[in-house]
Amino acid sequence: MSRVDIYKTKRHRRQQCIGAVILFVLILTVGILTVDQVTNDLVAGQRRFSIATLESRGNYLEITFMNWTFYINLEYINRDIEKLRQLF
Repeated sequence: MSRVDIYKTKRHRRQQCIGAVILFVLILTVGILTVDQVTNDLVAGQRRFSIATLESRGNYLEITFMNWTFYINLEYINRDIEKLRQLF
């Protein structure tokens, strides 16, 4: 095989591998979201995704991802945004 054919074959193989990885991630994501929705429908009676939720609780933003809860204090963020607005 010539040098051009070798690199053409490598490029084609790389494109196939990238396509396979993208397809794998897509199928995995759709499967996880489907299972989450069906489980939430059976347990809670609500047809929605609950794998990740965002809720505003006063000065806090509650982020829940797979039953891990994170709180972000919005008071500091709002104060910094206000300082930036005054600067411009």
